[in-house]
Amino acid sequence: MKRSKAVLAERKQMKKDLEKMGITPVYYMPNFKNIVALPEKKRKASEGRMRFLFFSRINPAKGCDLIFEAIEMLRDWGLGERFEVGFYGMMLEDYREEFEGKIRRYEDNASYHGVLDGTDTRSHEKLAAYDVFLFPTFWSDEGFPAAIVDAFIAGLPVIASDWNCNSELIRDGENGFLIPPKNVKALAERMRWFIEHPEFIEEKVEAIQQEALQFDVKHCLGREVMEEMGMIKK
Repeated sequence: MKRSKAVLAERKQMKKDLEKMGITPVYYMPNFKNIVALPEKKRKASEGRMRFLFFSRINPAKGCDLIFEAIEMLRDWGLGERFEVGFYGMMLEDYREEFEGKIRRYEDNASYHGVLDGTDTRSHEKLAAYDVFLFPTFWSDEGFPAAIVDAFIAGLPVIASDWNCNSELIRDGENGFLIPPKNVKALAERMRWFIEHPEFIEEKVEAIQQEALQFDVKHCLGREVMEEMGMIKK
């Protein structure tokens, strides 16, 4: 690695760790998207039920079971009529039977909509129909989650576990909230907070979408960046 002309690290902490090992130059290069346009939010969060979204691999380690347990808790608190959760993502086959059983069990509040292509810019129109992105992952191989960038493009604040790179992306009270990993009560309480404070979402949509632009390929791999890395001549 020390013989490399440049090392690209997708996490800020990874950049620091590599530099401590004496590896230079290291450049921060986050996960990025080709952002053609920012979708219009056609629905206000205060209109009807709060619409939560899960958009990742359908896998227990991504937090799917935690979401179902949070749904149960919210129903116990008398909030069953005030929210729904839409799941999108490729399903882990060993988990399919259990997941589909839970979807049936919580059908009044949960639904599965298949796989959504995150590389298709039209997908962001569908994501923009939701209000809040849920990402309570504790997956050991979690890196820089592109799903959070997709959520920002769609103008969604994020409830995410304080796990790996999430803390570099989520700022409490600005573009979402961090919760302790594997903590169902914290997840349910934060979901309840959004149900009771839809105005927060409406106030933050524009700022969150503008923040997404820092992950646009034109920004991350712009001419100035390429010149700094020595990939092209100044």
